Amino acid sequence: MSRLRPSEPAGPPRLSLLVMALVIAAVCLPLDAQQRKKASVPKPQTETAPPRAPLTVDEVLTAIYSWPAQGLPQLLESRGVAFPLTPEVRERLVKGGASENILRLIERLASAPPPPPARPKELPRPGLLRVVCSPPECEILVNWVSRGSTESGSRVFSDLPAGPVFVDFRKEGYEGEQKTVTLQLGVAAQLEASLKPATSTLERFGGEMFARMLAALGGEAGLSDVRSLRASGRVTLLEPGGASSEWNIAIRLQLPDKVLWDLKGAGLDWKVGTVGSQTATRGSRSLRGSSKAMELERNTHGFLTYQMAALVERARAGRFRIRADQLPPAEGKTGAVLRLDAEVGSYSIQMGPDSLPRQLSYESAAGAGGGWRVVYGDYRTVGRARYPMTMAIQFAGGSPHGVEIRLTALDPNARLENKDFKP
Repeated sequence: MSRLRPSEPAGPPRLSLLVMALVIAAVCLPLDAQQRKKASVPKPQTETAPPRAPLTVDEVLTAIYSWPAQGLPQLLESRGVAFPLTPEVRERLVKGGASENILRLIERLASAPPPPPARPKELPRPGLLRVVCSPPECEILVNWVSRGSTESGSRVFSDLPAGPVFVDFRKEGYEGEQKTVTLQLGVAAQLEASLKPATSTLERFGGEMFARMLAALGGEAGLSDVRSLRASGRVTLLEPGGASSEWNIAIRLQLPDKVLWDLKGAGLDWKVGTVGSQTATRGSRSLRGSSKAMELERNTHGFLTYQMAALVERARAGRFRIRADQLPPAEGKTGAVLRLDAEVGSYSIQMGPDSLPRQLSYESAAGAGGGWRVVYGDYRTVGRARYPMTMAIQFAGGSPHGVEIRLTALDPNARLENKDFKP
């Protein structure tokens, strides 16, 4: 305990300090109580703004243009997006200036597309629309929006509004077809389309058919064997008036432009020889200038012209545009038709299941000089070729007329000279 100096009195200072402490306590305690009271009263809650709707595609495009690049990700995170990132939406965003980082962020935010809006129950729905497409399968666009493909050639839609509906049928390699129908409430409707192959498709399949036909005839080697030949057999000549006659025939042929027919029958003989554009005849006096002689000369030219080796040679020289007549020209399909088109007319070759030509017909573009057909049959292996031993040439106009040739012997690769074709 410290000692007091003699000069400092002991009583009064202590009393002053006590009085001051009591005064301070009296003042501060009410203030402290008042502060505690204020603290116990809850502060009024400020109103929270309702969350804003996710951004649409158009809003995102506007933000890309107007917002600072560094603030755009924060905007997307806070708002979200109201659309899936489909290929079409991605293309729009890229064109609008979206960066890869923004596209990845949108892809994450739009991992699941939003559910479609509920349809008002009070709205009645129309009847069914059934679309049928041939050949299957076709892509179907309804009001310019793709709705997928048909299944087994057909598709049923039950979610279309009443009123006019535009339907577009599409298939790769075919020409599209468009149709419209007006849907009515409670009434079923059906649209059918039979698509036509595109020209490029017909030409592609025609090339495949031509290659199969060439292989069936023996290929290059086989056709070479029958470019020059000797043959013999029988001929039936049918004249325009209906009269017919039988002949024995000996033939010499050398493609592309030489042929000789040596005919004998009913005590008559007649020879027709052609070398290039020159034709000469000789034989029984009674046949000279007759209609029978004219028909024999005409059919001699037809026999030369319609040799398959000659026709193939002209086609490969680029004189025709080769195409299939229709699809599908499946291998082994009976009746598949190969067309050889030119400016002056078109040849149609009907092929058998073995891809060998069975019938040849010609139609002139001008309408004149066409309408005939040639029928091939009884194919035999001759050298390396497959060659028809029967050939019927039938001309149109008036009553049917023409010639049927039935060969019994054929010698391929014959050595022939120009003199062998003089009557």
